[in-house]
Amino acid sequence: MGCDIHIHVEVWVNGRWRGVRGTSPYWDSNWYDDERLCYEGWIYNGRNYKLFGILADVRNGWGFAGIDIGDPAEPISVPKGLPHDLSSELKENVDFDWGHSHTYLTLQELQEYNWDKELVFRGYVNPSNYKSYKENGYPDGWSGDVRGSTITKVSNEEMENVLMANEHAINKSYYTNIEWTMKASEYLLFDEVLHELSNLSTSPQNVRIVFFFDN
Repeated sequence: MGCDIHIHVEVWVNGRWRGVRGTSPYWDSNWYDDERLCYEGWIYNGRNYKLFGILADVRNGWGFAGIDIGDPAEPISVPKGLPHDLSSELKENVDFDWGHSHTYLTLQELQEYNWDKELVFRGYVNPSNYKSYKENGYPDGWSGDVRGSTITKVSNEEMENVLMANEHAINKSYYTNIEWTMKASEYLLFDEVLHELSNLSTSPQNVRIVFFFDN
Protein backbone atom coordinates (compact mmCIF):
# COMPACT_ATOMS: atom_id res chain seq x y z
CA MET A 1 0.00 0.00 0.00
CA GLY A 2 1.21 3.48 -0.82
CA CYS A 3 1.97 6.16 1.77
CA ASP A 4 0.97 9.84 1.58
CA ILE A 5 1.81 12.91 3.62
CA HIS A 6 -0.65 15.50 5.00
CA ILE A 7 1.03 18.84 5.74
CA HIS A 8 -0.47 21.87 7.50
CA VAL A 9 1.30 25.16 8.14
CA GLU A 10 1.32 27.36 11.23
CA VAL A 11 2.79 30.82 11.90
CA TRP A 12 3.60 32.33 15.31
CA VAL A 13 1.61 35.57 15.56
CA ASN A 14 0.78 37.69 18.62
CA GLY A 15 1.99 35.14 21.14
CA ARG A 16 0.49 31.96 19.69
CA TRP A 17 0.48 29.65 16.70
CA ARG A 18 -2.13 30.22 14.02
CA GLY A 19 -3.02 27.81 11.22
CA VAL A 20 -2.55 29.42 7.83
CA ARG A 21 -2.56 26.66 5.27
CA GLY A 22 -3.78 23.14 4.79
CA THR A 23 -6.04 21.00 2.69
CA SER A 24 -9.25 22.81 3.57
CA PRO A 25 -10.27 26.47 4.11
CA TYR A 26 -10.54 26.22 7.88
CA TRP A 27 -9.26 29.72 8.63
CA ASP A 28 -10.91 33.09 8.96
CA SER A 29 -9.17 35.61 6.72
CA ASN A 30 -10.02 38.35 9.22
CA TRP A 31 -7.95 36.91 12.07
CA TYR A 32 -4.86 38.84 10.96
CA ASP A 33 -4.49 42.07 9.01
CA ASP A 34 -2.05 40.53 6.54
CA GLU A 35 -4.22 38.38 4.31
CA ARG A 36 -1.24 36.89 2.46
CA LEU A 37 -0.95 34.53 5.42
CA CYS A 38 -4.39 33.06 4.80
CA TYR A 39 -4.78 31.07 1.64
CA GLU A 40 -6.14 27.76 0.51
CA GLY A 41 -4.30 24.93 -1.18
CA TRP A 42 -1.72 22.24 -0.72
CA ILE A 43 1.74 23.27 0.37
CA TYR A 44 2.90 19.83 -0.81
CA ASN A 45 0.97 16.74 -1.88
CA GLY A 46 3.59 14.58 -3.58
CA ARG A 47 4.52 11.00 -2.75
CA ASN A 48 8.29 10.83 -2.36
CA TYR A 49 9.59 8.24 0.07
CA LYS A 50 13.08 9.76 0.12
CA LEU A 51 11.53 13.02 1.32
CA PHE A 52 9.40 11.17 3.87
CA GLY A 53 12.57 9.53 5.19
CA ILE A 54 14.28 12.91 5.57
CA LEU A 55 11.31 14.62 7.23
CA ALA A 56 10.37 11.91 9.72
CA ASP A 57 12.20 8.61 9.07
CA VAL A 58 9.06 7.25 7.36
CA ARG A 59 9.48 4.74 4.48
CA ASN A 60 13.18 5.43 4.86
CA GLY A 61 14.94 3.18 2.38
CA TRP A 62 11.96 1.00 1.54
CA GLY A 63 8.78 1.22 -0.46
CA PHE A 64 5.62 -0.82 -0.89
CA ALA A 65 5.81 -4.25 0.76
CA GLY A 66 9.26 -3.49 2.12
CA ILE A 67 10.93 -3.23 -1.30
CA ASP A 68 14.47 -1.88 -1.18
CA ILE A 69 14.70 1.54 -2.84
CA GLY A 70 18.13 2.56 -1.55
CA ASP A 71 20.04 3.45 1.59
CA PRO A 72 18.10 5.23 4.35
CA ALA A 73 18.58 8.99 4.46
CA GLU A 74 19.57 10.82 7.62
CA PRO A 75 16.27 12.14 9.01
CA ILE A 76 15.81 15.63 10.42
CA SER A 77 13.89 14.05 13.28
CA VAL A 78 11.92 10.96 14.18
CA PRO A 79 8.18 11.56 14.74
CA LYS A 80 7.55 13.69 17.85
CA GLY A 81 3.77 13.61 18.01
CA LEU A 82 1.60 16.71 17.74
CA PRO A 83 2.94 19.92 19.34
CA HIS A 84 1.50 20.74 22.77
CA ASP A 85 0.69 24.25 21.57
CA LEU A 86 -1.11 23.25 18.39
CA SER A 87 -3.11 26.13 16.90
CA SER A 88 -6.85 26.33 17.48
CA GLU A 89 -7.41 26.34 13.70
CA LEU A 90 -5.83 22.92 13.35
CA LYS A 91 -7.42 21.55 16.52
CA GLU A 92 -10.90 22.49 15.34
CA ASN A 93 -10.67 21.68 11.66
CA VAL A 94 -8.14 18.91 11.06
CA ASP A 95 -8.78 15.26 11.92
CA PHE A 96 -5.58 14.04 13.55
CA ASP A 97 -7.17 10.86 14.92
CA TRP A 98 -6.14 8.82 11.91
CA GLY A 99 -2.87 8.26 10.07
CA HIS A 100 0.45 7.71 11.78
CA SER A 101 3.82 9.30 12.57
CA HIS A 102 2.36 12.68 13.58
CA THR A 103 5.08 15.28 13.97
CA TYR A 104 6.17 18.86 13.27
CA LEU A 105 9.24 20.79 12.11
CA THR A 106 10.07 24.49 12.12
CA LEU A 107 11.26 26.22 8.99
CA GLN A 108 14.58 26.70 10.77
CA GLU A 109 14.97 22.94 11.17
CA LEU A 110 14.14 22.46 7.50
CA GLN A 111 16.59 25.13 6.38
CA GLU A 112 19.42 23.78 8.54
CA TYR A 113 19.24 20.34 6.96
CA ASN A 114 21.96 19.63 4.39
CA TRP A 115 19.89 19.27 1.22
CA ASP A 116 23.08 18.71 -0.78
CA LYS A 117 23.64 15.31 0.80
CA GLU A 118 23.98 12.45 -1.62
CA LEU A 119 21.04 10.04 -1.59
CA VAL A 120 21.64 6.41 -2.56
CA PHE A 121 19.00 4.81 -4.81
CA ARG A 122 18.47 1.25 -5.99
CA GLY A 123 15.91 0.01 -8.46
CA TYR A 124 15.10 -1.89 -11.62
CA VAL A 125 15.33 -0.33 -15.07
CA ASN A 126 14.51 -1.44 -18.61
CA PRO A 127 17.07 -1.11 -21.43
CA SER A 128 16.18 2.46 -22.38
CA ASN A 129 16.44 3.66 -18.78
CA TYR A 130 19.62 1.66 -18.30
CA LYS A 131 21.03 3.53 -21.27
CA SER A 132 20.09 6.91 -19.74
CA TYR A 133 21.68 5.76 -16.47
CA LYS A 134 24.93 4.98 -18.29
CA GLU A 135 24.87 8.33 -20.09
CA ASN A 136 23.73 10.62 -17.26
CA GLY A 137 24.58 8.80 -14.06
CA TYR A 138 20.90 8.29 -13.21
CA PRO A 139 17.89 6.75 -15.03
CA ASP A 140 14.95 8.67 -16.46
CA GLY A 141 12.61 6.18 -14.75
CA TRP A 142 12.85 3.19 -12.46
CA SER A 143 10.84 0.79 -10.28
CA GLY A 144 11.52 -0.64 -6.86
CA ASP A 145 10.72 -4.06 -8.29
CA VAL A 146 9.17 -5.59 -11.42
CA ARG A 147 7.28 -8.85 -11.80
CA GLY A 148 5.34 -10.71 -14.46
CA SER A 149 5.48 -13.60 -16.85
CA THR A 150 7.03 -11.43 -19.58
CA ILE A 151 9.69 -9.91 -17.29
CA THR A 152 13.26 -11.17 -17.44
CA LYS A 153 15.66 -9.90 -14.77
CA VAL A 154 19.28 -9.82 -15.92
CA SER A 155 22.63 -8.69 -14.58
CA ASN A 156 24.15 -5.34 -15.56
CA GLU A 157 26.61 -7.19 -17.83
CA GLU A 158 23.77 -9.02 -19.54
CA MET A 159 21.93 -5.73 -20.00
CA GLU A 160 25.03 -4.31 -21.68
CA ASN A 161 24.85 -7.22 -24.12
CA VAL A 162 21.14 -6.56 -24.76
CA LEU A 163 21.94 -2.98 -25.74
CA MET A 164 24.87 -3.98 -27.93
CA ALA A 165 22.92 -6.73 -29.70
CA ASN A 166 19.85 -4.68 -30.61
CA GLU A 167 20.26 -1.07 -29.54
CA HIS A 168 17.51 0.32 -31.80
CA ALA A 169 14.86 -2.31 -31.05
CA ILE A 170 15.53 -3.20 -27.43
CA ASN A 171 13.33 -5.70 -25.62
CA LYS A 172 11.53 -3.83 -22.85
CA SER A 173 10.89 -7.06 -20.94
CA TYR A 174 14.52 -7.06 -19.76
CA TYR A 175 15.20 -5.38 -16.43
CA THR A 176 18.32 -5.01 -14.34
CA ASN A 177 18.96 -3.64 -10.84
CA ILE A 178 21.18 -0.59 -10.55
CA GLU A 179 22.44 1.77 -7.85
CA TRP A 180 23.06 5.50 -8.25
CA THR A 181 23.32 8.69 -6.22
CA MET A 182 21.76 12.13 -6.49
CA LYS A 183 21.85 15.19 -4.28
CA ALA A 184 18.69 15.55 -2.22
CA SER A 185 18.17 19.07 -3.60
CA GLU A 186 18.33 17.80 -7.20
CA TYR A 187 15.93 14.92 -6.69
CA LEU A 188 13.37 16.14 -4.16
CA LEU A 189 12.66 19.63 -5.56
CA PHE A 190 11.53 20.73 -2.09
CA ASP A 191 13.08 24.18 -2.43
CA GLU A 192 9.83 25.67 -3.72
CA VAL A 193 8.09 24.63 -0.51
CA LEU A 194 10.90 26.14 1.58
CA HIS A 195 10.62 29.35 -0.41
CA GLU A 196 6.86 29.58 0.17
CA LEU A 197 7.33 28.97 3.89
CA SER A 198 10.04 31.61 4.13
CA ASN A 199 7.60 34.22 2.78
CA LEU A 200 5.36 33.78 5.81
CA SER A 201 7.70 35.29 8.42
CA THR A 202 11.07 36.97 8.72
CA SER A 203 11.97 34.45 11.43
CA PRO A 204 12.26 30.77 10.44
CA GLN A 205 11.52 29.82 14.05
CA ASN A 206 8.05 31.34 13.67
CA VAL A 207 6.91 29.06 10.85
CA ARG A 208 6.34 25.34 11.15
CA ILE A 209 4.74 22.43 9.37
CA VAL A 210 2.55 19.98 11.27
CA PHE A 211 2.13 16.73 9.40
CA PHE A 212 1.34 13.03 9.44
CA PHE A 213 1.17 10.10 7.06
CA ASP A 214 -1.40 7.56 5.93
CA ASN A 215 -1.12 4.14 4.29
